[in-house]
Amino acid sequence: MNLSDRNYASLFLDGAAIFLLIGMIIHTTIYRRRGRINDRLFFSMLITDILMACSDMAVAIANGESFAGARVMNLLGESLYYITMGVFAFLVVLFLYYRLVEDEKRYKKMRTILMIPITLVELMYLIGVPNGLFISVDDDNNYHFAKLYFLPVAIMGLYLIAALYLSLIYKAKMGKVKHIPLWIYLIPMVGIYLPFFVEMAAMTPMMIAVCIAYMHMGIMNEQFFSLEEETAEGDSPKGGAKS
Repeated sequence: MNLSDRNYASLFLDGAAIFLLIGMIIHTTIYRRRGRINDRLFFSMLITDILMACSDMAVAIANGESFAGARVMNLLGESLYYITMGVFAFLVVLFLYYRLVEDEKRYKKMRTILMIPITLVELMYLIGVPNGLFISVDDDNNYHFAKLYFLPVAIMGLYLIAALYLSLIYKAKMGKVKHIPLWIYLIPMVGIYLPFFVEMAAMTPMMIAVCIAYMHMGIMNEQFFSLEEETAEGDSPKGGAKS
């Protein structure tokens, strides 16, 4: 293999993302034991990003190479990469929505609605990527964006807009400066779209991993302040002891 500096950088970023994500999986084991919906969604986001990073590493290794199976590896890696990206966009909106409403019935109803566009995206990739409609591979086994690549990307962009909207509503609901505003956690997700416009080392899995880490830190911070408030109210002469 004759990997370029760009490919080496992609492998390094993807490997670092996987390392960070595995650490978060280990760290959040105790939360998953509760069996809550938001904990399961958080775990699903971690696994999805790991799959994205692994598929991106496969592309970095196979793209432009001529070893046996390189072309198939390139196509399969690209297909899985964009499929998992769409799944993550879906999961992050579900996660934020449930954090906002904390109502299982409303969550399940919204989940059904949100599955419509992501199902369309995944069908596009399953049908279009192998046929070169969104991603094409030339005779030298280098992948390129095809003419229709913007269609599923635009739909995923709607999920990103929805996530930002839910984050702003969440911030307004909390209404306190000490609670970290969730829209800050979405800033790293800008990195998801940079590779579509600039030739650069793949950074999407790492940017998503950073975003997830910020989400987790924010949730821990909010839980800490909520516990502090409950303790203060329980110790207050006016509030009395809380059961």
